[in-house]
Amino acid sequence: MRVWCNCLILFSLVAGSPVAEAQPELGKWWKNSEIARKLRLTEPQIGQIEQGYLNHQRRLADTNAQLKRSEEQLKALMQPDRPDEAKVQSQIKRVADARAALETVYASMMLSIRKALSREQWMKLEELKTVPMSAASARLFEDAGAQGTLPPEGVFVPGGQVKAPVIIYQRMPSYTQAARDARAEGIVLLEATVRKNGTVDSIKVLRGIGYGLDESAVHTIATEWKFRPGTRNGQPVDVRVVIETAFRLY
Repeated sequence: MRVWCNCLILFSLVAGSPVAEAQPELGKWWKNSEIARKLRLTEPQIGQIEQGYLNHQRRLADTNAQLKRSEEQLKALMQPDRPDEAKVQSQIKRVADARAALETVYASMMLSIRKALSREQWMKLEELKTVPMSAASARLFEDAGAQGTLPPEGVFVPGGQVKAPVIIYQRMPSYTQAARDARAEGIVLLEATVRKNGTVDSIKVLRGIGYGLDESAVHTIATEWKFRPGTRNGQPVDVRVVIETAFRLY
């Protein structure tokens, strides 16, 4: 059984993960009747997209697993009081190579999908994949305000002079054994504060899946993710964001 995780901030495309950077999670959008209608997909196109997707899933899963192993090995090498610099530098290169390999496979899959679509369909898909920053933030904080949970004073919301933070490093959350056994899939929706120093805290689950996946997402984002902080009038500030983490089994 193969597993795949994908993360994004709802109001902006994220950096750091080639998969997340290239495509916010729409799931198997070509199987979604509403999206298929908007794109005016034909049955042959749907079949071609599905085949391109299937042709790359094994390689995507394998390269993602290799990246995770490389990152874990690097993390272990950094644990001693006096890390072996030569070994650390060598492992950093392996991590970079694994990231490049994952990006290459993903780009190849996206090319196969692109070839099945007209230019107009591709441009429309790009529009559907992007959730506008102001709309996403407005929905989140309108709901939060109704519940009395607006950000504390000094924490800003993206929009206007407040620029959204951008991920510069992210490690994908791990699938739990319980989730694998139950074949659980879905999206964990989180609310969090990205601090002016690039760390993230005050994470709250807005919508979860269970089976330990909610906790996995929270722990990984809190301990492993680094951001270029959001700004207000060019100065770093604390910003409240919504993060979507998709868990898929392949």
